[in-house]
Amino acid sequence: YVPANLKGAATVLQISGNVFFGSVHILERVLSDLSQMDNRQGHLVIDGEYLYHLDMAGAEILVQEAKKRQKNGYQLALLLRDHNLDDVLQRGGLKNVVGETNIYYTHACPFHEAESGPKVMCFSANLKLPNSPKCGHKETCFRRYR
Repeated sequence: YVPANLKGAATVLQISGNVFFGSVHILERVLSDLSQMDNRQGHLVIDGEYLYHLDMAGAEILVQEAKKRQKNGYQLALLLRDHNLDDVLQRGGLKNVVGETNIYYTHACPFHEAESGPKVMCFSANLKLPNSPKCGHKETCFRRYR
């Protein structure tokens, strides 16, 4: 899913579980892999509908990625389930960098499905976390839809 206001190429990265100081290296690696595939020449939508916890270290990684995308004229957008991460988004500066217009909540957001349908590559971290409701993995799961 891509927000209707983002025109042009976009990649959707699903992040579920918990992103904290002990797991940010995995997120960094996934974002690095994505940048090698798309050269940051497109929008990045973080599907965090099943992202349960994000700490300041995780927010900082997303701030860095948002700034890199913005240098190339693209945006980072967040799709979240609810407002439980708003505090860390504000304190970590992510809300300011991506802008409130690029933060969507699943109960009210203007999304549309890509015409060709999602092609999924799953990057799984070897972390012992609760099952993700979306994919059933027993670890944090990063998915890329193209």
